[in-house]
Amino acid sequence: MLVPAYDHEGFIEYALKAKFAYSDDLFYATGARGCLNISVSSDDPNVFTWASELEVPNEDGGVDKICYGYLQYKIDYETRSICRISMMSFKKGTQEFLKDVYNKFLELYENFNRIEFTCIKGNPAERHYDRLIKKFNGNKVELHKSIMDNNGKLHDEIIYEIVKQ
Repeated sequence: MLVPAYDHEGFIEYALKAKFAYSDDLFYATGARGCLNISVSSDDPNVFTWASELEVPNEDGGVDKICYGYLQYKIDYETRSICRISMMSFKKGTQEFLKDVYNKFLELYENFNRIEFTCIKGNPAERHYDRLIKKFNGNKVELHKSIMDNNGKLHDEIIYEIVKQ
């Protein structure tokens, strides 16, 4: 389930910096070539960060809350649109994370006029984004050689847009 990320901010930032620093995964998720300024907290009241949380029984008979991914986006209330979406699963193949993100997407689609997000060509999630765009009659534009990775190689960037009819 997605919960506000307040209780997990430290873990999310640690995971991004310690586990994914300078990795292709981080590059695909954020477009960042490093990890020096990664922060999931924001002073901007229009930026929302969610942690994908799973409750797991522990040995003491209680429950541990485990964060296995995050989703962040910005709301432009003037245009009723969502932009600057960033997300990452900390555990590959976690279906719960995909379900959480998809359910949040449906909620945002229901309440806002436009959703825009980007993807670096070659991101393993690209095929899922293509299906999402097709399902919601969205648009896809490729910017060629527009973003550079850690090795100085230029990559194409894809801009996706879904406008509610």
